[in-house]
Amino acid sequence: FNREEPLTQTYITNKILRIFRFCFLWVCVVTGLNIGMVLIEVGWDFRSVLSMLAGIPSDTILSMIQLGSVGVLWYCGGLVLLYLFAYVFYRRKMRKWRVWMACFVCGGGLQLVSFLLHEPVHSLFCRPFRIWTWLQYGMLGAMMPQITDAVAKRLPLAGHVLLALAVYPVLVSYQA
Repeated sequence: FNREEPLTQTYITNKILRIFRFCFLWVCVVTGLNIGMVLIEVGWDFRSVLSMLAGIPSDTILSMIQLGSVGVLWYCGGLVLLYLFAYVFYRRKMRKWRVWMACFVCGGGLQLVSFLLHEPVHSLFCRPFRIWTWLQYGMLGAMMPQITDAVAKRLPLAGHVLLALAVYPVLVSYQA
């Protein structure tokens, strides 16, 4: 979100392909370990090994949405979505603040609904598809230099401490 150079389709495509390659390699490593376990436990079973090898491409995609054998790769799925959204926002020439505020309102609305229902609504979504959260993180990281400069000019350190002390009990009581 802070790139000086223009976002091109080639740049986005290369980034996404690198992410898929990374996930594919990790799924291959885990599948190799699983094949080793099958060989140790059962002995040579050609059908099981072939089935595991044939499932690598689909397991890669499923792992990126937290449903495969390497579910920790959900972050990569979220990153792919972030790159796609970044390209769309760049092409539409959307300002960072608008995107961040839209995500903030969406996330805040979901938190309010969760608070009213006493149940976390975001848990209905697989982690990669909680795009409002990932966009907030990405936009916040892109805008952090501007925010820290503006806040440092307006609020001294003592004000930050008082604000944190005021908000902390509310967050703890909400999470409890």
